Amino acid sequence: MDFKALAEQNHGYVVDIRRRIHMYPELSGQEARTSALVCAELDAMGVPYVRLDNRDVIAWIDTGRAGGSVALRADMDALPMQELTEVPFRSRTDGVMHSCGHDIHTANLLGVAKNLLALRSEIGGKYYLCFQVGEENAIGAEEIVAWLRENARIDCCCALHVGSTADKGVLLTDGVFSAGAISFRITVRGQGGHGSAPHMAVNPLLPASEIVLRLAATPTNRIDARQPTVFSPCTIRAGTAFNIIPDTAEIQGSVRYFEGKNTQMIQDLLQSISAAVAESYGASAEVSWLYEPILPVVNDSACTEVGLAVAREMGLAVTPSGFAASENFSVFTEAFPGFLAGFFVGNSAKGVITAHHSSLFNVDEDAFTDMNEYMTRCAVRLAAR
Repeated sequence: MDFKALAEQNHGYVVDIRRRIHMYPELSGQEARTSALVCAELDAMGVPYVRLDNRDVIAWIDTGRAGGSVALRADMDALPMQELTEVPFRSRTDGVMHSCGHDIHTANLLGVAKNLLALRSEIGGKYYLCFQVGEENAIGAEEIVAWLRENARIDCCCALHVGSTADKGVLLTDGVFSAGAISFRITVRGQGGHGSAPHMAVNPLLPASEIVLRLAATPTNRIDARQPTVFSPCTIRAGTAFNIIPDTAEIQGSVRYFEGKNTQMIQDLLQSISAAVAESYGASAEVSWLYEPILPVVNDSACTEVGLAVAREMGLAVTPSGFAASENFSVFTEAFPGFLAGFFVGNSAKGVITAHHSSLFNVDEDAFTDMNEYMTRCAVRLAAR
């Protein structure tokens, strides 16, 4: 089986699909055009699929021979950002951009589908290709996993996330691979009044400011130092004028953590600290969650070893680490053994090294060939275990 030749043959296809998706990005839960494109490409290949009510797409390729069932996932959503790159295929949608690489994930998985079809007479097993909506808003994964549990017998799962901050290579380790995330909103309620008479009001800015400082200090005071936990209050909104004490102040932020068992404890800390600080000022505080908590992705050791072995065989540099960002592929790894890996598609020689979620996000498309070969090899090897 010449995986490399197949990936090279399909390189132009993957690049073209990626650029088409990149030009017309869609926010989480709005992926109508992207989902339709995926369905059209699967139709052209003759690959059967279902399109769920939320626009998730699940396709399958059955070799008809013995082997495991492997679920492969790609996400499809973009971010609410204005693109500032000068590439000819830059976003045509004002204020929306693929600045995290999900366009690449979708195009790559369609390329993997082409590879698996070409190899169908030589390989065994069954492959489920899962195109997920809404990952940036922590949605879409539950529906796919529920469908797979009802309609398939999945032995393992796999996903890649591109990285643009380093030259071509693989980021992969077993155990905890990416952080969990708790996204919160704290609404502090006081009593408005005139800036000249603060004694006749309850200024919510004061407890809100102290809550921000208390949260930043929380990990060192309340959580085991061997369990990395980062509280990041990122917005604070209050007031409309320099001399008006507002009624409310709102804080939004997130917590990144690596121990799934700490989820409830972190939520309890957010609530108790906010309430206690607000009460000391004569105010009140209500904590709500922007999204359901995202658990850390925990890579299965045996599946991860497949990913590491394939990387070594291909001569790819391997960084044995995870990352502090969050990924709701954890819904898959909670349900099935598997692994999430990073695949770097930057190129320092070309000056293509950029940050994710940046308006200047860019990648080296020449790296797509190896990424496509890597995911195909991993899928076939996982099915053959």
